[in-house]
Amino acid sequence: MKLAKDDPSVETLTFDLEKTLPLPRIPTNIVFYKRQLWVYNLGIHTGSNDEAHCNVWVEGEAGRDAQEVGSCLIKHITERLDGNVKHLILWCDSCGGQNRNIKLTLMLKAMLNEHPTLDQINIKFLESGHSFLPNDSDFGKIECALKLQQRLYTPDDYIHVMKTCKKTKPKHVHRMKNADFLSSLKLERNIVNRKKTIDGEKVSWLNTKEIMIKKDEMFKIYMKTNLDEDFKVVNIKKNVRGRQCFVTKEIMEPL
Repeated sequence: MKLAKDDPSVETLTFDLEKTLPLPRIPTNIVFYKRQLWVYNLGIHTGSNDEAHCNVWVEGEAGRDAQEVGSCLIKHITERLDGNVKHLILWCDSCGGQNRNIKLTLMLKAMLNEHPTLDQINIKFLESGHSFLPNDSDFGKIECALKLQQRLYTPDDYIHVMKTCKKTKPKHVHRMKNADFLSSLKLERNIVNRKKTIDGEKVSWLNTKEIMIKKDEMFKIYMKTNLDEDFKVVNIKKNVRGRQCFVTKEIMEPL
């Protein structure tokens, strides 16, 4: 976080999914026996200015897996990242289904390959059970404000709570649309998800502590399972006779 405040060419973002929010939210036991909708919120906290962003959508519009997380990050980075930033550092928990996987990595790589200023992205995974992100504090403010609300019937009701739960430096709340959610399927078809590094070592997503991707190396993923070791290189290039495969945002389709 301090690095982002001191160096305008570096930005840090932390991101996390808040626990699901029931819709409607009413003070009666009857609702527990009914089929409820769920409101989802991916929190993104910016290191350089200490601002909190909420990206909100509803069950049925999209799920809460890696592609949804990647779509929120792509939208945030594309629309809100300062134009001077060349190096982006992402911090998140170690949830494999949402964060530590090939889908999210490819989506960020596709965005990076077309971004006008970014050259490199590092994704750092905190230890399970020993992590506290600024997002946890942001979610805590929302939870405290929700305790004062007896009845919430629509997503806009939740959005109002998120916008007003903090008087100083209020949160920026963004309502995600269906068109904002992108699929990683075509990206996955254009690469080989290899199980070994270029040195023949086994790739372990489960034990990965950090991932690095670079704009000038479209088909390479750098991975660490130990922060004290050097990065191991995974070549994901797919050799197809007669055509060249790309990992770019333009080939991504709506989810």
